[in-house]
Amino acid sequence: MKFIRRKLPVFSLTMLGFLGIDQASKLWARANLSPEKSLSLVKGFLSLTLVQNKGMAFGLLQEQNKLFLIAAIVIIAVTLFYLLIYRPASIIIRIALGLIVAGSIGNLIDRTLFKQVTDFLDFHFWPVFNIADTSLVSGAALLLVKNIFKFKR
Repeated sequence: MKFIRRKLPVFSLTMLGFLGIDQASKLWARANLSPEKSLSLVKGFLSLTLVQNKGMAFGLLQEQNKLFLIAAIVIIAVTLFYLLIYRPASIIIRIALGLIVAGSIGNLIDRTLFKQVTDFLDFHFWPVFNIADTSLVSGAALLLVKNIFKFKR
């Protein structure tokens, strides 16, 4: 019970916060952007461009929605299992797990409701992505950095 009161809120707040930001931003993008016209924020560097992605990062594996649905469910289940069984003491790990679950759920919602993921953040040197993608990558990067520093000690 002590774990749930003291440590689970960090995970929960991270997960719910990023999931909320992701879903709100995608809702806004679908309502206000069109695939034909980008909204330039920083000329030549950052635009908001609506892309409906039926694949994964970089547009790979198009039309594999069932595979991505299963992958997201497995990632969420494994992450929650790890969190509840191992009860990590590190706030960094709990934040990282919250980010990973938020990103997975965010894109899972899109794939379930729309059979595709709404992407809109367009840095001109990188494929278009969304907040859920950022959340997933940031969570994985935090885990990687945390483990690198763990092994160096």
